[in-house]
Amino acid sequence: MPTESSVETVSDPEASGVAGPHGLEDPGVGRASTALLPTGPDAIAWAALAAPMVVWLAALWPAVMTNDSVDSLNQALGGQLVNWHPPVYTWMLGISMDLVGSPSLLAGVQVIMLAWAIRRLLGVAVDLGGPRWAVYGFGVLIACLPPVGAFAAHIWKDIPYAVGFLLICEWVIRSACARTSYGIAGPKIGSVVRLGLGLTAILILRSNGILVWLLLLLPILLTAEKPRKYVVAAVGASAVIFVVVTRILYPAVGVNGPPEVWRTTPAVLDLAAVAQHRPEDLDEPARSAMDELAPIAQYRRDYECHWAGSSFTRSLWNNSEVDLGALRDEWREELVQNPLLLAGNHVCAASSTWNPIPSDEELVSFETLHDQVVTNRHGVHSDPLVDGLGSRARDVLRTIEDGSARQILLWRAATWSWTLAILLVAAAIRRRSTWLLVPLIPIVAQGLSIVAIAGPHYRYNSPAWIGAVMMIPAAVVLIASVRKDIVDS
Repeated sequence: MPTESSVETVSDPEASGVAGPHGLEDPGVGRASTALLPTGPDAIAWAALAAPMVVWLAALWPAVMTNDSVDSLNQALGGQLVNWHPPVYTWMLGISMDLVGSPSLLAGVQVIMLAWAIRRLLGVAVDLGGPRWAVYGFGVLIACLPPVGAFAAHIWKDIPYAVGFLLICEWVIRSACARTSYGIAGPKIGSVVRLGLGLTAILILRSNGILVWLLLLLPILLTAEKPRKYVVAAVGASAVIFVVVTRILYPAVGVNGPPEVWRTTPAVLDLAAVAQHRPEDLDEPARSAMDELAPIAQYRRDYECHWAGSSFTRSLWNNSEVDLGALRDEWREELVQNPLLLAGNHVCAASSTWNPIPSDEELVSFETLHDQVVTNRHGVHSDPLVDGLGSRARDVLRTIEDGSARQILLWRAATWSWTLAILLVAAAIRRRSTWLLVPLIPIVAQGLSIVAIAGPHYRYNSPAWIGAVMMIPAAVVLIASVRKDIVDS
């Protein structure tokens, strides 16, 4: 007698003429496509998802560039490459500048890739039996919102990172559903290739991606159906590519490591919390170094974890006399002596990952999105493709960035992470399968990685925000579908 795990169906048993057990289609022969790129109706859905992002890009043309973006631009156009902003992304920006004289080509590629990744993730809900146009219509509506549409128009490494993260989410939720008797074909070779691409992207593009990769390693291997050799190969290939790129390629082409002052910045944010709450724990060299940045009394009065205390980091960047080694040595000691204080500082700084309701301090300091190109020496400037569209886009962005309700609904990853968690718990109960809780793991892993780097702003939480929202249709289908599980009793 077949067990629950041995019986699989597909959401459209008539999609092919190949009969399997119980008169249903053989597992994997159907709607779970092995193709990397969509065709037919799925290609239309991809284009529909990209359309609102294209409108945002046209309004913010040639792209949105912040100080971080311009720093990458300076490196791309003849400066010394530094492995802080990922050099791979800097090279891509340089190619865009060489080919079209602006960052618009890179921004356009980002729009296409983000729409593609979202289409892949929403496709799981369709494969589960969800109404195709309702599912993709939901995705288009979300793509119209600034956290997706305007986000894609920024020259930030966070956009390709989000693409990689969504590809990982697609593989995880598809694998989890295939572990139930609900009837969805498990991931095939195309999905495994996308998993490998996603894992490689998060490793190369952001430092916190290393922690996400480590946290996902065991769940991915446990969720994969046997034989696991292709999944193991995808995971292993991502690690090998990361090592080759960062340890061999970067040094070979003259990429420098980050300046000491940049590497010391996270330590200063933690030591500022120590100076505020337990200044007596600072040893003399570190106390003197902190005094170079600001008097101890100022830390006690002004520091708060949401990066409103960034004046201390600006002092660090502008003061060449500070003993950076003493600060880093003290920070390592504080990790041992005051781990709870430092952990609390990080949890506070990254509260948007777990707390849907912003504090008053966060309403002041929380960074959402930007709306133009900052001043730079390369002549890149905002120039909307349609007269009046740019001003309307900026008005929208400036209107929705303030206020508790707007923060909760539009910018807090925690809001949608908790929503997804509730729906997946309901789905697990409905389908009697704890496998359906596994798709929460990437969201949790991303949140923990942001706590580790004390990232307070939307850009850090954007992968979890988009991933959680785009998995909601699949969770709803799992709860609401009246289709019965196929289990031989």
